[in-house]
Amino acid sequence: MKKLAAVMSALALAATGCGASSGDTAKKQVIFDTDWGPDVDDVGALAVLHALADNGEVEVLGMAISYPGNQAATSLDAVNTFYGRPDIPIASIDNSRPDPVAYRIAIADEFPNDVRPGEVEEPVALYRRLLATQPDKSVTIISVGFLTNLAALLQSEGDAVSPLTGPELVQRKVALYVQMGGRYPEQQPGDYNLRLDNASSYAVITNWPTPILFSGGEIGEQIITGTERLRDATTPDNPVRRAYEIFNDFSGRFSWDQTAVLAGVRGPAPLWTVVDQGYFEYDPDGSYRWNAAPDKDHAFLLADAPVESVADLIESLMAKPPGAPLPPELRP
Repeated sequence: MKKLAAVMSALALAATGCGASSGDTAKKQVIFDTDWGPDVDDVGALAVLHALADNGEVEVLGMAISYPGNQAATSLDAVNTFYGRPDIPIASIDNSRPDPVAYRIAIADEFPNDVRPGEVEEPVALYRRLLATQPDKSVTIISVGFLTNLAALLQSEGDAVSPLTGPELVQRKVALYVQMGGRYPEQQPGDYNLRLDNASSYAVITNWPTPILFSGGEIGEQIITGTERLRDATTPDNPVRRAYEIFNDFSGRFSWDQTAVLAGVRGPAPLWTVVDQGYFEYDPDGSYRWNAAPDKDHAFLLADAPVESVADLIESLMAKPPGAPLPPELRP
C-alpha cells in the first residue's frame, strides 16, 4: 500500500471532523513556508490559513520565508498580529538586504508588529526546533515559494535540538509535504517557484523522504481573487487588503498559493481529485516531467469543481474578519 494513499485518506477524514473547538483532535499542525513576495498570492494564502485557524481546522506552528529582504519577517508578523496570532515564530533567509517588495515595506511600516530583522531566526533552526517537539508523523509542511529552506533542512546534521539528521527528522515527524510548484501532467518550460533555486528544487523533490502533494500552476491560474470584492468586504485596517491594493489595485490575481493551503489543510476533495500513479521528476537544469512509472509517494491535483465556486470560497476566506466565525457555506 502506498504511504501517500494512507496520508490522503487521513487528510480527508480529518477535514470532515474539523470544527471551531480549539481542542479538536483533527486540527492540522502546519509549518508554512513562503517566499512572501514578489507576487501577492502569498498574502492571500496566509489570509486563508488564518481563516481556517479561526475555524479550529489548523494550528500554525511556525513560518519560514525563502525570499530575502529586511521587511519580510516584519511584514509577515504584521499580518499574523492583525489576525490575533502575534506569537507565531517566524524565520527568514537574509534579513539584511533592502527589501524589494513594495507591499512588504508598506505593511511593515503601516501595521503593528514587533519583529525586527536582527531578531529573526534562521529557517533551519526553526524547522529543527519545531519538528523535534512534535509527535511522530503529525506535521504538514505547506510550501508556496522557493525550496531553499527545505533543501537546507535536508542537509542539516544532528544537533542539541535533535540527534537526527534533517532527512531522519523529516521522515519521523512529517506526515505530508504540500508543494505549490510545477504543472501537471504536461511538462512545461520552467516554473517560477522551482527554477529560482534549481539546485534546492532538485534536492528536495528527489530526496524528500515523505509523501508529496503537488498543487500545480494551472490550478491556481484558473482562480482569480483579490478583486474589488475583497476591497469592498474588508476595511482599510486590513493588511491583506492593503497588499492587494498596492500590488494591482484590486484588479484580480491568480490564486496559486491559496489552493495549496486549502488542499493542505482540508484535503483535496471535493474541490480537486488526486492523481497518485507515478512520480514527479525534476532535473538540475529546471526541466521536469511527470512519469507514469515507477510509482512513488507523489501526487498532483486536478480540478474537480467549478472555477467560480472555488474562487468564491477562497475570496470569502481571504475577506473574513479576524476571529469571526465561518458561515456554514465556508465550512468543510
